[in-house]
Amino acid sequence: MEEPPHDSFSKVLKSIHSSSKLLGQPYLDSAIILPYAGGHLFQGDAFATLRFQQATGVYPFGGAVQKQIARCQSQRGAFGGEHMHKLDNLDRLFIAWAFFFQVVLIVHFAIRQPLYETYTLKYGWIVYALGILAAAISIILLLGGKHWFFWIGGFLLFLFSAFGYWIDYVAKIQFRNPVRLDVAIPFVIFYLAAVMFYWFPLGRLSRPLWFVYAVLFVIGTILNIASH
Repeated sequence: MEEPPHDSFSKVLKSIHSSSKLLGQPYLDSAIILPYAGGHLFQGDAFATLRFQQATGVYPFGGAVQKQIARCQSQRGAFGGEHMHKLDNLDRLFIAWAFFFQVVLIVHFAIRQPLYETYTLKYGWIVYALGILAAAISIILLLGGKHWFFWIGGFLLFLFSAFGYWIDYVAKIQFRNPVRLDVAIPFVIFYLAAVMFYWFPLGRLSRPLWFVYAVLFVIGTILNIASH
């Protein structure tokens, strides 16, 4: 009968422990731990190694195993969506706001041209006003201890909204048709930066949501281009 991987790996640990002083710590970390970091064996063997270390008090690799396990868990949750059931209220707030914002953009782009006189000129500024709410939500996420990539999008959206409102409603600069690159380039950069930081972080919470947002982004982009 074939020996289970974790048993064989534990035996390897026992056999090399006696020679760890001779080989040196850095060699063991790179030669034994790193080859397991990217493969399926790592997920089982490294956890078996950690249990072995905790049971015996033998730590031939220092903290390398623990660090690799933490990295593996982070990577598995990054785009796999395995941890959807572990979402907290701040995660749900980020998801709800990200999708609400994208849906608002789609509706705005869809009616901006046909309702230019009755909607865009009078009420189009409301989309820019969402930047204030976005910044407020980002402050909540920041104070709640979320990683920077969850709250940076709201601040970028606030900057984009302030810039866009000034261009469209204060200075009233016509830069879309004909195109004025000195205005259009920073406008597009601010816009894309804000949207990307609502889209990409979703992958750290749920892969399906990441793909759904990608579809919405494509729809919004097509409508945006078509409305100019």
